[in-house]
Amino acid sequence: MKGAWFGLAFGRLWFLGVLESSLVLGTSLEHELIMGLADGVPILIMGTLLGVATATARDSRPRQARATILAVPTIAVCYVVGRYFAYLVLGIDSAVATEPLGTFLWTLGIGVWVGVMYLLPGPGVEPTTATGRAVVFGCVVYGIDWTLFNAFLLVVHDMNALLLILRPLTDAVFVTLGVFAAETRAARAVLPPAVAR
Repeated sequence: MKGAWFGLAFGRLWFLGVLESSLVLGTSLEHELIMGLADGVPILIMGTLLGVATATARDSRPRQARATILAVPTIAVCYVVGRYFAYLVLGIDSAVATEPLGTFLWTLGIGVWVGVMYLLPGPGVEPTTATGRAVVFGCVVYGIDWTLFNAFLLVVHDMNALLLILRPLTDAVFVTLGVFAAETRAARAVLPPAVAR
C-alpha cells in the first residue's frame, strides 16, 4: 500500500508536470495528457512493485501525525510564491505573459499536489525535527524527483539547460520552506498557549 501511495504521488506529479509544456511550448493538451499518462502510469506501477518487494512490518506502521491538513495550503502558497519568483525574477520559461490564468492554475495545482504528497505516507527514516523533515522532503524526496523530471524535459524539448536547473532548485527551496512553515505551525498548535509563546 505504501508503495502504491508513493507511486500515485510521484506519478501524479509527473502527469501534472508535463501539462506545463502545453502552456509554455504551445503543444496540444491532448499530446501532453498522453505524455503524462505514459509517465505517470509506469511510476505508479513501479511504486507498487517496489512496495511489494521491499516493504517490511516497520513500514506499515502509521506515520506519526505532525503536520495537519493545513500543510497543503501552506506548501501550495510557498510553491506559488517560489514559482512566480522564478518566472518574474529568474526568467525561467513560462507562459505568464501569454497565458496568465492557465499558468496560475497550473502552478497552484502543482503546489496543492506537492502539499498532498507531503501528507501521504512519509519516508522510511523520518527526522525528529521540523527542519530535518522539511529538508528530507523538500530536497530529497521531492527535490530529486523533480530534478529528474526537469532533466527529462531537456531530452524531449529544446530548452535552456541552466534555467532547467534553476527551476527544480527554486521549487525545492520554496517547498522546503513550506514544509518547515507547516511543521512549525502544527507544533505550535499542539503546545499549550504559554509554551507556544
